[in-house]
Amino acid sequence: MTRLYGDRRTFDDETIGAAPRGWSVSPAGSILVAADPEPGSLGGNVVEQFNAGASTYANRYLPETYDGPILRVRARMRAEILNPAAHHHHFSLNVSNAAHRAACVSFDCNGDLYYNDADGDNNLIQTFESLRWYDVELWLYMARQRYDVWIDGARVVTGASFEDPAENITYVLLFASPNLRGWFDDVRIDAYPGRYHRALEQLHPPGAYPSDDPDSVHYNATLAESLIFEELSEELAEARLDAFPQTARDSIPDWETAYGLAAGAAMTLQNRRDQIISKERETPEMTVQVFKDIIEPYMGYEPDIYERAGYSVHGDKIWKFSVIEDPLQLKTGYDHEACLRAALKIKPGWADLAMGRSGFILNQSQLNRDLLAK
Repeated sequence: MTRLYGDRRTFDDETIGAAPRGWSVSPAGSILVAADPEPGSLGGNVVEQFNAGASTYANRYLPETYDGPILRVRARMRAEILNPAAHHHHFSLNVSNAAHRAACVSFDCNGDLYYNDADGDNNLIQTFESLRWYDVELWLYMARQRYDVWIDGARVVTGASFEDPAENITYVLLFASPNLRGWFDDVRIDAYPGRYHRALEQLHPPGAYPSDDPDSVHYNATLAESLIFEELSEELAEARLDAFPQTARDSIPDWETAYGLAAGAAMTLQNRRDQIISKERETPEMTVQVFKDIIEPYMGYEPDIYERAGYSVHGDKIWKFSVIEDPLQLKTGYDHEACLRAALKIKPGWADLAMGRSGFILNQSQLNRDLLAK
């Protein structure tokens, strides 16, 4: 997959009250980055779009003109109806070029969510709830001049004709009439270069099927199969980001649960990441029980451990423990020292362990470890 724009963290690192970077907005001051107003959100930023006296436009131009084979445009959208009597006013996601609009999904003041096609009609998909977030996706099949609509992960429209003929796409537009307030977030424009589609086509003998006919059953069957692989590639990329607190988003609640952390109401997404990272870097206090938990799995029995008087070197605390090997003398011929040395190799990253004549010495400083090694 070739990603032409952004990722799911598009606005989270932008300044609240400023225009979104990389977007052409009109009128000035009507489209601004804001805190996510949804209770229980991840603390990320969104874009608020409203002007009481004029329609507002937020254009995102693609880095280059795109002509196929597949373009997927996604946005998280939220609309507030301010005047139910303004029936035709709407908040919409549009995919267009300079001359024509290919695909469009709109929220209007009637509470209807609809799409447009070549007939020029507003085709009802469903009603919507004011002030609720919806995940909206448009899949554009350039060769076929058709598109699908997905709402909250479910395909609700299949094979709608482009509203106007469009051989290429140059920009995505978020539009809002004066009688609606709109919010958008997580805008993504993904261009599928067709690598998996071509690979599936090449599995068949040359000339067996017409691979360049966008209306053929074979073309569309292999296209549908190829999208499964494209989706898996993207999910793996997302999982890689969520595996680390520095870049996590969807997994933030899981990280917080694992570390027993709570998210404050005013915390941003980055605040929550920083809290997790700080927790990861904490060094626990060394106790007899912690030390016992480290070495016992390698001993094959429960050793007796006593903490001896500790001391400090250059301000760093040193813990000293005495280990009584095989207190019940049940392990005749057992290599206790080898077991202890195994525990030295597999240890928590925050602990430095050193074998001493009178037991183990633990410290948390590279300098101290070097001194002890001498």
